[in-house]
Amino acid sequence: MGSSAMQYSDVDASRLLFGFTAAYHFLFVPLTIGLMALMAAFEGWSLLTGRPALRQVARFLSWPFVINFICGVLTGYPLRSQIELHWAGYAQVVQGIVGPVFAFEAQVAPVLFTLVAVVALGWHLKPMLHFLASTALAVVLVVQSTAILMINAWMQWPEGAEFVGGQARIASVTDLAGHPLVAPKVLHTIAGAWVLAGMVAVAICAWFRLKHRHAEVASAGLRGAAVFCLVSLVITALAGHWSGERLVRYQPMKFAAIEALWETDGRNADFLVAAVPDRSAQHNRFELAVPGALGWVVDTRETPLQGLKALARDSTAGLPNVGLVFWSFRAMLVAWGLMTVLVLLVLWRTPDPQRRVGRTLLRACVVALPLPWIAIEAGWIVCESGRQPWVITGVLTTAQAAGKVPAAEAMLHLLLAVELGAVMLWVNVKLHLAHVRRGLSLVPQEVPQEVPQEVPAGLAAAGRRSHPAVLGG
Repeated sequence: MGSSAMQYSDVDASRLLFGFTAAYHFLFVPLTIGLMALMAAFEGWSLLTGRPALRQVARFLSWPFVINFICGVLTGYPLRSQIELHWAGYAQVVQGIVGPVFAFEAQVAPVLFTLVAVVALGWHLKPMLHFLASTALAVVLVVQSTAILMINAWMQWPEGAEFVGGQARIASVTDLAGHPLVAPKVLHTIAGAWVLAGMVAVAICAWFRLKHRHAEVASAGLRGAAVFCLVSLVITALAGHWSGERLVRYQPMKFAAIEALWETDGRNADFLVAAVPDRSAQHNRFELAVPGALGWVVDTRETPLQGLKALARDSTAGLPNVGLVFWSFRAMLVAWGLMTVLVLLVLWRTPDPQRRVGRTLLRACVVALPLPWIAIEAGWIVCESGRQPWVITGVLTTAQAAGKVPAAEAMLHLLLAVELGAVMLWVNVKLHLAHVRRGLSLVPQEVPQEVPQEVPAGLAAAGRRSHPAVLGG
């Protein structure tokens, strides 16, 4: 009994370490994917309209893209080492799937890094050439992410791979392309990354408007980013609806946990706005429901919804953390709703910093900056915790997937990861703040307005020459 408890303690420590590392890694990767798509969209719109404002915003955003791209690369390597060390059981089962994906990434890497260098340093190129490079990089990032998401979709429902001697194998990455969970998962994840980038640009441009800096370019960037963000929010909602329908069929346990649905009865069409799930007693201590609203997510007339009690009887592995999944899903919904209202207000009436209502809305745009990260991390918790206690649904439990790393060693690794992560995040934030304070220094028509009239022309010109440019300047 004691050794069993110690074994699960070891597993929990490794889970905590991997959960922190993955969540931290996910702070940067979606932002790079989203920023690249936003930059390409801004450059393309600038070429269509013949107005340079959005291209100047895109050039300004290229420095945050590079910072977060580097952070994403650096934080990705610990995940691979943890899989080999802390999750040796999992690595042994999936090496025939992960291997082809890693090989694909190795083939893509030279193209990826070349495009990053061209986009970051190639602003002297003709606008059309740079736009093509930005678009190509945006596409490559999505393709690379899709390969990783295919593995995750397969883990949620292991279909499309052949098991030989207890090991899953695929001939190539494309073998998983037709998986029923891939399309909604990729669309939802990538659109979420676009939302994140849109909100970052909205916050930066709103800050410039509040500080009365680069008014014309910041206003164009604010509206452009709001449009980009709104379209992305709509896509995430549609993809989320699609995912919900697929979960009912392929992951009924996760869907039931999301809705804290314990019983399989006539009340299964109610949507719980709030609840206090009790996993040990297998019921909700409190419920605030909207009758029939669950039918907005799935067609409950044709799709039979199963309760957690019935699913638990058919499963030997147990239940996920229902409360964590339930509330994480609602945190994602609330964040989505707040962002949607905010960008609609920005588009309805462009906020004027000279008016109190306009200043309030601009401040709200800045304060709302954490919302997309909250939505992304909460969605990740729903996805990963919702399938527990399985790592590979129906094939490999979390306990079976773990390696032989003692809890003390795993916690030491976690402490080191937290310390290094704090340093990296501090550097990341400092670089971004310094970049924002420098401002849109690539906007020539606005530089003279920021030079005081009493400063001699020669000194003003020298100041402009010494002012740091934004990437490639």
